[in-house]
Amino acid sequence: MAWRCTGSAPVRANSPAMLQQIDKAARRIVEMVGEGLTPRKIMTAESFTNAAALVLALSGSANCVRHLQAVADEAQVDVDLYALVDTLGPKVPLLCAVRPNGNARVEDLERSGGGRAVMKRIESLIHRDALTVTGKSWGEELANYEVPDGIIRTLDDPVSRTPALVTLRGSLAPDGSLLKLGTAEGHKLSFRGPARTFNSQEAAIDGLGGTIKAGDVVVLRYLGPRGGPGLASASWFVAALNGAGFGETVAVVTDGQLSGLNRGIAVNQVAPEAFEGGPLALVEDGDMIEIDVAARSISLLVDEAVLTKRQDKLVSPPPAGDRGWLSVFQRLAKPIYKGATLTPD
Repeated sequence: MAWRCTGSAPVRANSPAMLQQIDKAARRIVEMVGEGLTPRKIMTAESFTNAAALVLALSGSANCVRHLQAVADEAQVDVDLYALVDTLGPKVPLLCAVRPNGNARVEDLERSGGGRAVMKRIESLIHRDALTVTGKSWGEELANYEVPDGIIRTLDDPVSRTPALVTLRGSLAPDGSLLKLGTAEGHKLSFRGPARTFNSQEAAIDGLGGTIKAGDVVVLRYLGPRGGPGLASASWFVAALNGAGFGETVAVVTDGQLSGLNRGIAVNQVAPEAFEGGPLALVEDGDMIEIDVAARSISLLVDEAVLTKRQDKLVSPPPAGDRGWLSVFQRLAKPIYKGATLTPD
């Protein structure tokens, strides 16, 4: 009998259930080879749309967008995950408040049916004809499934109707950026303040000693796919910011990635990244930045003529080197909104 893959996530690490799933997955992979059921038959545009809907229903990490886009790019599936977040956000409410978005734990989600149960809850919003690794469609997989009692809410009674994840665009992020809201009730949805710029996470953490003040917008740059290189995380700084009591009074804007543990407004994966000469590289201390979540916008309030002069004087940062894997990645990495996969030289 084919393994019912749709009950495999999440599973607590190092648990007996995880070991069982590993065994079942390995067996199913062998079966799929014999059946001619290849990844490209499963990874369609409809399947990526379903995945994006699940991420929104669970308030999954902003990193999911990048990872899904990267897989789509490698599979040569024409899909835009940023556009999917924009389209699905108003339709898919948050159904499960797992930490850090609430008090529930991942184990509670597992006992409540996990991803399969959430898919059942949003069945009316997904592509039911999309194929799964069992060889059956989602419609067939969910036909006789009943969601167990637990922490997963319904579409009529969600945790929050505000999108758990939004994209922001504007003069500071022409190609887009991401902001995770999670349980957004009571979340500050706008911010305007002077920029405080830092070119490394370490320098930004040092800035908590006096440079950064309430009302500031911290710009943390050169952490993107090429600038990192490898898309560095700004999570240490955000954790330190929260610990210093600035979580709600200071906004963060970065071309790096974040874990989603922020308490206030923290915009990440800004594109184009600073290393490519994007607007983030042109920001100077004191420039006014405006973030309007309702309008899905993020703006650098500096005259275009001034930015042009700054662009002419901009000095490119030194490369990671002329040899080795990091130098190869830095030269060939695509923009973050395309998944940061490698493009042929």
